Amino acid sequence: MQYFGHETDAIPLPHPSGLSTWFKLEPGKTLLHKALHLIAEHPAWRASFG
Repeated sequence: MQYFGHETDAIPLPHPSGLSTWFKLEPGKTLLHKALHLIAEHPAWRASFG
């Protein structure tokens, strides 16, 4: 995806309010696990945090 002419990646995460329950039930649990895995494996994350 392009944002202001720069190539970007977007990985959706649950809202941090604590009121959302989608990440506690399927398919939200699996989707959250996949999103966190994508972040952990992303080159920018690895370059920043090893």
